[in-house]
Amino acid sequence: EMKDGLMLLNGKRIVFKGVNRHEFDYKRGRAITAKEMLWDIKFMKQHNINAVRTSHYPNQSLWYDLCDRYGIYLIGETNLESHGSWQKLGKCEPSWNVPGNKPEWKENVLDRANSMFQRDKNHSAILIWSCGNESYAGTDILAMSNFFMLQIIQDLSIMKGLFGIVI
Repeated sequence: EMKDGLMLLNGKRIVFKGVNRHEFDYKRGRAITAKEMLWDIKFMKQHNINAVRTSHYPNQSLWYDLCDRYGIYLIGETNLESHGSWQKLGKCEPSWNVPGNKPEWKENVLDRANSMFQRDKNHSAILIWSCGNESYAGTDILAMSNFFMLQIIQDLSIMKGLFGIVI
């Protein structure tokens, strides 16, 4: 819930003490084990970290299960990385923006958002749905943002009908 410019959870203000986390191990590369994920969670809890951004892509499903179980808030990030696509040699040219306002990108951008949302929508740890890393701006990112908002509103409407939740 947003109220007076604050994000609230169960009526209480959330203070994020967060980190970015890449799914990577110095021994195994991107092949992270459950034991390593649990070590990450426990290390974060010991250091009062309560939030993680899954930079720059969705993580293994087990990571979300562990965050649900251990009370770590998540910013679930779509696998859209357009870092630096809008700049070349210090110049910024709007026509370089990717995905920007390019109709040929819209379907792919929305497919990535939908795939992630459908996989992860039942994870209570996810408080924020990210449209990607440094995705800049434009109508395609706006469409992705609107998609996430519409999905959340629809889910809340269903819960309201089933459980009498007030929204």
